[in-house]
Amino acid sequence: MKKILQKIEHQLTDINFKEIIKGAGISFWIRIAGLILGYLFTLISARCFGAEAIGNFALAFIIVSFISSVSMLGMDTAVTILVAKNYFVNGVESINGLLRKVFTFALVSGVISNLILFITADFISTGIFHNSGLRQYIEIMSFAIIPLSLRRITFDFYRGLKKIKEYSLFSSFLVYLVGMVILSALSLMFNSNFIIPISYLSAAVIAFIISFISLIKYHSNVLIGRSVIKFKEIFNFSIPILFSDSLKYVTNSGGIFFVGYFLAGAEAGIYNIALKLATVTTLIVESTASITMPKFGEDYSKKELSSIQKSLTNSGKIIFWSAVPILFIVLAASKLIFAFLGSEFEKGFLPLIILSAAQFIFLLSGTSDYILQMIDKQKRYLQITFLSTFLFVLFNLIFVPAYGIEGAGLALLAGNTMQTCMLFFYLYRFRKLNALYIPGFLKRIT
Repeated sequence: MKKILQKIEHQLTDINFKEIIKGAGISFWIRIAGLILGYLFTLISARCFGAEAIGNFALAFIIVSFISSVSMLGMDTAVTILVAKNYFVNGVESINGLLRKVFTFALVSGVISNLILFITADFISTGIFHNSGLRQYIEIMSFAIIPLSLRRITFDFYRGLKKIKEYSLFSSFLVYLVGMVILSALSLMFNSNFIIPISYLSAAVIAFIISFISLIKYHSNVLIGRSVIKFKEIFNFSIPILFSDSLKYVTNSGGIFFVGYFLAGAEAGIYNIALKLATVTTLIVESTASITMPKFGEDYSKKELSSIQKSLTNSGKIIFWSAVPILFIVLAASKLIFAFLGSEFEKGFLPLIILSAAQFIFLLSGTSDYILQMIDKQKRYLQITFLSTFLFVLFNLIFVPAYGIEGAGLALLAGNTMQTCMLFFYLYRFRKLNALYIPGFLKRIT
């Protein structure tokens, strides 16, 4: 008991640990509020409009989110890296005009992507998914590409500045707060399944406007100043990130695509609910990463590798001991949630168990995937992500036709296991960093 108390006291006096837990804590509580609102948005939509409506919305959402991510060419994450590397070393002048430069590119590519998706909505819905009811969801959601892209760049700018409270507020909380208000109001006035995408589109536009005004008030020169960062430097970071983030998105959300393709919209809706419940603890990883990412970039630019390892160690502890209990609580309460949504959702319980196992493997890796992006190893991260995503897609093609939505869960479990093992091996073998946290199993490098 004495040793345990001594360990706790040591952690509480560790400056690095205190900075991470403080930053992650602020981010966590804002994001948990956003998560609750997001779940309410999904659950109310499912309860009011059924599995098919929420399934069609989920399919349209992942298509739009993927295209939005591709259209930005990875510039959103590159903004975080460039701001963290320049602002804390070279001062505020080093990031002047950066936002205008990135916004201009994202706006042009967003308009083109919007038009292409709107025109091809009928082909995607009937030619690929054999679901004519999906067309209008895609057409409505296609207009969300531009606000989603610009909003993501804005809140990632905050993350690079270590403005974690603002980052968390604009990345998750605000859009679902506004979305819930609009969804509730429209549901009282109209009876249409298209209320779901219209509510989200409206919320995305309003959330972007508010976040943009807030950033300009905080630091106007990021928009109107002259940028010393060239497009070549931005693309050097963004292109590898584009491919790795796109592949990562396929792994995280691709199961809905394969379920929608091989099965039906209703099954995609059930899988979407199970996936959201299983990945509830992702917010803990993202909240912790929101403070460690700029720390990794700052420490790497200063060649302080021991500080990087300390951040990895502390973030791994925070993620494991806060996320694993929540995962078990969600599993315990899941039958009540499915029962509330209706009998058609009850067959999501077994997929939830499989997806929870996949999420547990993901939690063990902590912030290991984020660190490679911040220590100039984007290409290595891309290679690892490509291999794990390839296996994920392969397993989906095999398992979903054979086992249904349970097969999609098994594919995610296999993909997460492969990626976690490869990240651990590379960081430990070639970087002398240990990012895997399993209490009492592995001795950490300090």
